[in-house]
Amino acid sequence: MKLFINPFIKRLGGVAILVAVLFISGCDKDDPKPVNQILGKWQPESAEPRITVVGGGSVVDFFVAFGYDHDEAEVIAAGLEDPDIDVYTSIEFKSDGKYEGIDSSGAFDGTWELSSDGKTLTLDKGTSDEVVGAVTKLDNTDFILEMDLTEAFGIEGVLEYQFILSMKRI
Repeated sequence: MKLFINPFIKRLGGVAILVAVLFISGCDKDDPKPVNQILGKWQPESAEPRITVVGGGSVVDFFVAFGYDHDEAEVIAAGLEDPDIDVYTSIEFKSDGKYEGIDSSGAFDGTWELSSDGKTLTLDKGTSDEVVGAVTKLDNTDFILEMDLTEAFGIEGVLEYQFILSMKRI
């Protein structure tokens, strides 16, 4: 007895096989892992700070209240609100979990750790300089890191300082 298979079912089976092949090939072990994508040298392109005075008020007024004269407070606030990213020439993330960078003051270095899902970058873990950032974009050319520097600057309860740093691979 000959079995009759509806042509629609045959097509559906073919589509299922195609989807399975695409899925399996999409899970290729050669897909870049976040930790591999961060490796290399990056150059800062832009920095977007967000500063909030706890309890309200302006950043300038905050520094005036701490004893700075108005002109000094404006200079400090301007530096916080519009950081000069040109001072950072580059930062390189190495495969041994260390980073090196160069800025206008010279060379700097430390350690880095990227979470397995690639969403959290920790710099200088376990030290007084520890900074944790959210990786919002990481691919072969672009790297965007959102950091809350409030704790790193020791200004908890006074100022909140978030920073979005956009970098390009060089």
